[in-house]
Amino acid sequence: MGMFNSLNMTNQESKSLFLDSLAITTYTYHNLDHGLKEGYQKHGFNIGLPLTLVDAVFGSSTSQGILPNFPGNPDSERLSLQKINDAGWSNISAAQLNYSGKTNSAGTFLGEKFGFRAAQAEVMGKYDDEGNLIKIGIGIRGTTGPRESLITDTISDAVADILTGLSPEYSLNYPKNAFNQLLTDIAEFATKQGLTGEDIIITGHSLGGAATNSIAQLSPDNWGGFYQGSKYVAFASPTQYESAGNVINVGYENDPVFRVLNGKQLELSSFLIHDADKVSATNNIVNFNDYYASDFWKFIPTSLVNLFSWISHMPYAYDEGMQRIVESQWYNLTEKDSTVVVANLSDNMQEKTWVEDLNRYAQPHVGETFIIGSEGNDLIRTKSGINYLDGAGGDDIFSIDKGFNIIYGGTGQNTLELHQPLDQFDVVRAPDDSLYFYDGDGNMTVAKQISTVKMSNEQSLTVSDDGLLTPDGLLAPWTESLFSDDQHMLETDLSGVWLFGQQGDDVLTSTQGGNTFVAGQGNDELFINGGGNTLIFEGEFGQDVIHGLQGDDKLIFIAQEEARSDADYTKHISVSDEGVLLTFGHNSVLLNNISFDMFSADQIVIA
Repeated sequence: MGMFNSLNMTNQESKSLFLDSLAITTYTYHNLDHGLKEGYQKHGFNIGLPLTLVDAVFGSSTSQGILPNFPGNPDSERLSLQKINDAGWSNISAAQLNYSGKTNSAGTFLGEKFGFRAAQAEVMGKYDDEGNLIKIGIGIRGTTGPRESLITDTISDAVADILTGLSPEYSLNYPKNAFNQLLTDIAEFATKQGLTGEDIIITGHSLGGAATNSIAQLSPDNWGGFYQGSKYVAFASPTQYESAGNVINVGYENDPVFRVLNGKQLELSSFLIHDADKVSATNNIVNFNDYYASDFWKFIPTSLVNLFSWISHMPYAYDEGMQRIVESQWYNLTEKDSTVVVANLSDNMQEKTWVEDLNRYAQPHVGETFIIGSEGNDLIRTKSGINYLDGAGGDDIFSIDKGFNIIYGGTGQNTLELHQPLDQFDVVRAPDDSLYFYDGDGNMTVAKQISTVKMSNEQSLTVSDDGLLTPDGLLAPWTESLFSDDQHMLETDLSGVWLFGQQGDDVLTSTQGGNTFVAGQGNDELFINGGGNTLIFEGEFGQDVIHGLQGDDKLIFIAQEEARSDADYTKHISVSDEGVLLTFGHNSVLLNNISFDMFSADQIVIA
């Protein structure tokens, strides 16, 4: 379904809303962390921290620090504007809104009341091909300010942060005190353009995320109720408005600011480790950066008062990491509380640090684990259980444990490390070049985009058409596999082989037991005999029928959007005169001539 999905929106609509919100939120900072981002990537957050901080302040020839107009820096303001324009959004000016309040030289709207002058907001528009305004985005900046007034604005925002933690009433009314007239004028402007509140996106990061939650809470009784139906996406917000269920609160669980309040105000846990689940929030996304991975920093809790841990709060880490989640091969399999580990290591740490679920500073993670690599050369390692891995770019190495591991290597020359002898596996290459490693204990790895397999004895084997090749040219052949023909038919009297259907409606038949069936896409019929068979259904597999199922046959469902590994399988079962039907969204398997009491939980695996 996708962990950032919104109510009453399709998967694609939710993705678009999320990416629009992320782009607007990132733009509100006008690339203030450009130097920090580049410095962190080059120097890291351990022994390279001093150099990282130098780049954060002074920038370089390829990035701008926090100082305005520093010699040799590029124009980060221009770059940030270009990026938001490329995402399809343009600034809406005060003149267009007939707004009489203050703006700065970049067109940013400034706070209206005394005590709220440091608040800043962006108003953006998206247009169709005919030039008609179709959406308005309102982005509220978090703590900090423009480079020209960074110190004074940051101090003012810090006061607002403290008052937000101490007073729920202050937090609730913060956006109204800062932008009441602006929100009034936007509503009037939008109405004249033929838009409704449903065409408005309201978003922000940190203090801006808190303001986003507050506007959602205030919307029924303010601004003529115009914003009651608006779309609200808050990033790294310390507060959460959950009563109406109309805010998506997105953050890293190891961000010390995200969910720091108990919904509305400070408590003791705010200054210690805080990982309480929130109904409206993504509660288990990990920013796997140098701080999180470090054996030194792990002894210092991720906390509001630990300034070093704030590296997980930076806007650039949200922009890049969250976007990679949405673009991942496995995004549609995630849900709001899925455990997702996002690789954000520096260049210094990337090729010597394993990205894995360390489960630090948090409640125990449960269910599937998703690990998302970077564009660099990542080391990705699993624990036992069910793991979905996406290497993204670069030449990645995947080290796998027992359990079910589903791997998409991504671009580059990728390596799979096994920690069991090769002779313990059936090793199969599918028609789409996917590799299957399946042992007799029910552990399975399905890997795409893998070039090399590295064994526990450190020997590296190259993937070839005929099998796995050693450096000396010796061949470990694939386990015997059969593929359906042009008429989509396949029949065998062998045992211990793999039978693959392909695209189309296949008929796969085996007169012996102990075989493995991979039906493929289409509406397939599987005729099985002898018992001890394994049947694998992956992704969008169609409407299949199984004839001859016995008590020791096993069904494995992989990458099903409509099912979780810890779900009650009986929720997917219905019974008819034809047999037992297992349904997963648009896909189904009919167990022909089988009654419910003939089928047991031991026969089904949902991975």
